[in-house]
Amino acid sequence: MNQITRKLQPSARILAEQLRMSYRQLPAALRLGMILAAGMGWIFHGAIPDYILFSWLAALGFFSLIRYVGLRYIASDQFGEKDARRYARRYTLTAFLLGSTWASVAFLLPYTGTEERILIFVLLISIAGGALTTTAGYVIAFYSYAYPIMMAYAAHAFLLEGTIWKLLGLLAVIYTLYMTMAAWKLYISLQETIILRFNSQETADKLESVRQELNIELTSRKKTESKLNKVMSELE
Repeated sequence: MNQITRKLQPSARILAEQLRMSYRQLPAALRLGMILAAGMGWIFHGAIPDYILFSWLAALGFFSLIRYVGLRYIASDQFGEKDARRYARRYTLTAFLLGSTWASVAFLLPYTGTEERILIFVLLISIAGGALTTTAGYVIAFYSYAYPIMMAYAAHAFLLEGTIWKLLGLLAVIYTLYMTMAAWKLYISLQETIILRFNSQETADKLESVRQELNIELTSRKKTESKLNKVMSELE
């Protein structure tokens, strides 16, 4: 934590640290997302027109790239309060756009068979649930990312005929509620950890300041004592 971060207001300092925590996890999350996207492409290849598949993959790659831009700047800790809030808004927006792109898979499900739909359901749950650990530092971004994915699939499942799809839709809703509560608890825990670390750092800074003042005072007293000894020696 450098001098720029220490000068921020408490809420902005917490927000800045939350963004850094999320952005540190971003590269690994994006790589995993691209692997899963390749799996989705393999499932849909031949089932849907190539231009639709290419457009979906291109949108996914574009929004992933937007999320990645600015990673080094944010991780470097060189931004102020306005920048923190601006990057928070951008991070939330790009999370929503990326989540909505994954959610659009639900509109492609009619082109697939039953086995592929169940596999896609498992993949989407993995994608949404996996974001819990990577975006829990800034929970609004997690909700913006996971809700479109799970709700789109749940809505599609409820519209299909058959008990199995109704159960899968209900499972998606229950899992979404679970992720909502788990993400909030994790977010609160991380926020408390950040606040505790800031307080510890401030305490350490105060102790260091007191130590320096004591050293200055001790040095001054030594000089005074030396002068007094010199005067006493001259008087003798």
